[in-house]
Amino acid sequence: MTSLRERWTSYIDRQHQQPSGPVGRVIGERMVRQHAPENAWAMRLLQIGAGDRVLDLGCGPGLGLALALQCSLCEHIVGLDLSPTMLRSSARRNRAALAEGRLALMRGDLASLPLRDAQFDKVLSIHTLYFWPEPMAVFQRIIGLLAPGGRSATIFATARTEPTGERTYWPLHAQAAALAEELGRTPGVRAQLATGPDSRQFNNLAIVLERR
Repeated sequence: MTSLRERWTSYIDRQHQQPSGPVGRVIGERMVRQHAPENAWAMRLLQIGAGDRVLDLGCGPGLGLALALQCSLCEHIVGLDLSPTMLRSSARRNRAALAEGRLALMRGDLASLPLRDAQFDKVLSIHTLYFWPEPMAVFQRIIGLLAPGGRSATIFATARTEPTGERTYWPLHAQAAALAEELGRTPGVRAQLATGPDSRQFNNLAIVLERR
């Protein structure tokens, strides 16, 4: 029989995947604080510039959108998420950009939405890779969405630092290297596995793709 603790842990895990309701709103605001280093690193990796069209895949509460809007005179940004709760948080955090028409928010996933090939110059996605049923298919879709010269950064954790100081690596650590290597064999694509700043007790890696 499943214990109360196990049921609670499972519930919180589902909330991190697709936040909903009052608990989801609280988790979303915690994400803003907890994932600040990852979002700042994404901006450094992408170097968003004037005229860029940007997609935030799994935009959550909208911190990445806000940073992208602040750091440049990008032409247009699209925030995509499965959670209506997170899209409402993104809208509140970026209401001026929405009113000005610089930001659009969409509910759904890459497979279900009518996004055009070569529609974006920059694509970011933070802590969503764990939930992709077929990561290679999603990466190939991201490549298709990038315009020539475009770049994407997909950031995720693959290890935890224990109280003893020892680092425990998850299976995703080896899988990420294999993914980057396979993506690098895609014609017209340069792939890199980058190491970023730790965030709390977790490491951060990024698969960075450049469309030639």
